[in-house]
Amino acid sequence: MSAEGVGLADFSEQVIGRYLTDRRAAGHVQYLSVKALRPLLNYLEPLGVLPAVEPVPLDPVEELLGRYRDYLLGERGLGPDTARGYVDWMRVFVRTRVRGGEIVDWAGLSVADVNRYVLATCPGRATGPAKLIVTSLRSLLGWLHLTGQLSTPLADAVPSVAG
Repeated sequence: MSAEGVGLADFSEQVIGRYLTDRRAAGHVQYLSVKALRPLLNYLEPLGVLPAVEPVPLDPVEELLGRYRDYLLGERGLGPDTARGYVDWMRVFVRTRVRGGEIVDWAGLSVADVNRYVLATCPGRATGPAKLIVTSLRSLLGWLHLTGQLSTPLADAVPSVAG
């Protein structure tokens, strides 16, 4: 904030939104949503240091990934670090489905799209990260099908990574 000349009096939901967008663009993997900043904001607001700030709406990708993360934590019982890893690996894939600021209907996703993504993403990576990508992709596709966002089960269409 100080680098951009933003003082506490200028603090607003637009400033938070810009901050979060800048963090994502810089490749950070933590504190990428208002939800992540909420404990800090909840602490500072009653102290009178900040004006009351309404949550900034998440972009469609972060909203979908937030629901997916909640599923991984609540229904699948994954630990926070593992769930965050799955979400981080799938952020790029979900962004490939965005057109005009909205996620394109998942019903149009095909086996060819899934294979194309894996073949574009995994070559050149070490075996471990490539396996994490395909495992995360299978999990996301399974969740999309389970929640009715994807009518055809495509998790089994994700190719394996050679050891």
